[in-house]
Amino acid sequence: MSPTTKVLILGATGKNDCPAPVSLYLLLQVTLAEVFYFVLLSARGLKVTALVRSADKAQKLQTLIHDANFVEGAPTDASLLKELIEDTDVIIDTYNSDDMVGTANLLAGCKAKYQATGKKTEVIHVSGVGLIADDARGMDVPHKVYDDADVEEMANIPEERLHRNVDLEFLKAETEGYITVYIVIPAAVFGDVSNALVDAACVYLQGVVATIGEGRNRWSIVHIDDLTDLMMLIFDKVLKKEHVPHGKEGYYFAENGDIVMHRVAEIAAQTYKAIRGEDVQKIEKRPLTKAELDMFFPGEMAAVYISGLSANTRCVGTRGRKLGWAPTRGVEAVEKWVEETSRAITLSQ
Repeated sequence: MSPTTKVLILGATGKNDCPAPVSLYLLLQVTLAEVFYFVLLSARGLKVTALVRSADKAQKLQTLIHDANFVEGAPTDASLLKELIEDTDVIIDTYNSDDMVGTANLLAGCKAKYQATGKKTEVIHVSGVGLIADDARGMDVPHKVYDDADVEEMANIPEERLHRNVDLEFLKAETEGYITVYIVIPAAVFGDVSNALVDAACVYLQGVVATIGEGRNRWSIVHIDDLTDLMMLIFDKVLKKEHVPHGKEGYYFAENGDIVMHRVAEIAAQTYKAIRGEDVQKIEKRPLTKAELDMFFPGEMAAVYISGLSANTRCVGTRGRKLGWAPTRGVEAVEKWVEETSRAITLSQ
């Protein structure tokens, strides 16, 4: 691409499916999309525009970073998005991975640009691991481990799965010839300052190993910095016009091992008891009650959250590693993070 490559970054303010690194989160309360405002600006010759839903956030970021253009708005604003895409080479889309309206607007803008100029738009889209969630309900049941290099297996993911309808729209657009899409699917991301299950086990239940069902389901995990490294690797290779598998062959699981959810609750409970000077060997273990589930997961999306937390979401990121991605933080790191987060929560009480 030319030295004046134009990049559009989409991502709502507040926390999305992909949380931001602790350092930036604590400093600015930023999202994954906003991480790229900082990272991309260090690359020479890029013109970066970031769509930010909060006017206050846009103003603060513009004050800190003069070389980027921060625009208040959201992908649900069709006319604004179309205008921005007219002058865009690459879109990094970390917006709501279930928003069909925003996705339709994004793709309509890309199509209009292609019809007017004949130029495709490169899109790095962040999906979600709910795409491969099963119905384990916290039980230790046989389950599939998805490999992003298995094209047939990825193509056969049922349409009713979370995020799948949005992903399919991007794949359809690539087939129609006006975008090139790379779909990054983060496993359970850690390295953030909060986690619903840690909160439930440590703050509210105060030392009880409480899980959804038996908590025997397994989640693949990834540290936020490793996830960012994968996305930047794809981005850099796209800029250099290197071959990067895309479309149906362009799924990229970001993962580095997996953890049993019961273990997460156990670490949180042990940490609480140790700090309180209680016997860590005497810990009550039980499923969350319906009343507790209703309290921890209120609202319209409760069933989705509960189902996801009790599902198996195991995957293997073969394609990213073939590109040279080398994640460094795995199960040991996530266990340490759970302990540190639990300690901070307990001491704050």
